[in-house]
Amino acid sequence: MVAAAMAAAAAADQQASAFRVSLFSLAFTFFVFLVTDPLRLRPIANLPFQAAPIPLSPRRLPIPADQENRLANAHLRYAGEAFGPESLAWDLDGRGPYTGVSDGRILRRSADDSGWETFAHASPYWSSEVCDPVARVQPSSFSSAVAFLSGAVEISADAANIYTRPVLNGSLDHTNYSIGPISGLLQEPDSRLAGSSSFSPVPAIDSPAKGRVGPKLATEHICGRPLGLRFHPVTGELFFADAYFGIFKVGKKGGKARVVVDRVEGRKLRFSNDVAIDADNENGTLYFTDSSTRHQRRDFVVATTEGRPDGRLVKVDLATRRVTVLLRNLVFPNGLALSEDKSFLVFCESVLFRCSRYWLKGPKEGSQEVLVDLPGSPDNVRLNPRGRFWVAMHSRRRPLIDYFAPRPWLRTLVMSLPVDIKIIYGCTIGWPHGLVVEVDADGRITDVLEDHMGRAVKAVSEVEERNGTLWIGSVVMPHVAVMKYTPRA
Repeated sequence: MVAAAMAAAAAADQQASAFRVSLFSLAFTFFVFLVTDPLRLRPIANLPFQAAPIPLSPRRLPIPADQENRLANAHLRYAGEAFGPESLAWDLDGRGPYTGVSDGRILRRSADDSGWETFAHASPYWSSEVCDPVARVQPSSFSSAVAFLSGAVEISADAANIYTRPVLNGSLDHTNYSIGPISGLLQEPDSRLAGSSSFSPVPAIDSPAKGRVGPKLATEHICGRPLGLRFHPVTGELFFADAYFGIFKVGKKGGKARVVVDRVEGRKLRFSNDVAIDADNENGTLYFTDSSTRHQRRDFVVATTEGRPDGRLVKVDLATRRVTVLLRNLVFPNGLALSEDKSFLVFCESVLFRCSRYWLKGPKEGSQEVLVDLPGSPDNVRLNPRGRFWVAMHSRRRPLIDYFAPRPWLRTLVMSLPVDIKIIYGCTIGWPHGLVVEVDADGRITDVLEDHMGRAVKAVSEVEERNGTLWIGSVVMPHVAVMKYTPRA
């Protein structure tokens, strides 16, 4: 009996020892996998990343909310006809909307509202072969938007062409994140567009079948990505920021846009974002935000997680083309708007959850101050007919963000894990949420519009108010949301 008990104990000890060895081996293998990242899954595998402390303002309670959930009543227009209408504008004749989309084009709505027309683009390398907006998948869910933000794409090639298509499920192979230098993809710009001040829309790619357009993140650095749009109030020219190529303008007939600024202080712009124009004559002054001097837009999740103050507010004299940096050390400056009396600019820093004011006139000229702390991460800001500002937001500020903000080491650790960036991004912003606030010139939040569950509106990029209607764009959705609006007292 004693011998049998001893034998059983020895066997149990042997099994326990084997289990401990197996567990240690598994843990060691997992550790080696984390450190070496053999599949190149970590989001910063091929990118510079030096996280900085993010100085968020204290969270204000109670957080303004829309108890009526009014954004959920918005109607979706042009669904599936174009992907990522980030900014919306109407020309001096009231025609529009015009919008920039993911494939690098600026589109104009046809006069009979039957479809989109190609109006302009900035990239000299644009071609339908590489920039064709028709995709294999329908980006109709939040998961597709996250896939777009993460750059998840499928890349294939034949003897003559390279093709990219979004992948909404599966891991992102960062070895294919960039599809190579432009010179290796296109020998010449599209002959239909180059050297022309105007051109006809390309019928094959205008207003494709609904539900067949998808994100083009993998080719944005070739095709371009128009963001903020503004019409010159005197000449009627369209000025816009292309995230990759700089600031451009195009005449009333459209066509290949002309460069206004593509360098600042001798260095090429990497992430132009939004524009504002102050003009009483055919020239005037243009202002724009430069979101990052380190990262391009396709790496914006990395840029915002890094949180470094490498953004700028820039001024351009349109008569002389003289460029002046007004502000440096901004943390991802994004939307930009001129006040009603033109005495100050409002610019929003997405990572800091705030909009600030830069004084152009008066005793505070040349200084800046915080205008408003916001309940979410701001994108574009636009002046409305009441002299107030509509601030669009991607999502609400969450406690997890507050915890990570002062801990750059923790953000570096998370971004160093071999975890798909879609997961990191999704955990950060939480459930998709529609959020817009109205702010007056004194920084008071005068109205809040929300779609709490993101049923109709989510990840808002811009709000334009026209004739009692709000037009709502999103850089990650294939539609424009529209709703009637009655101002609150």
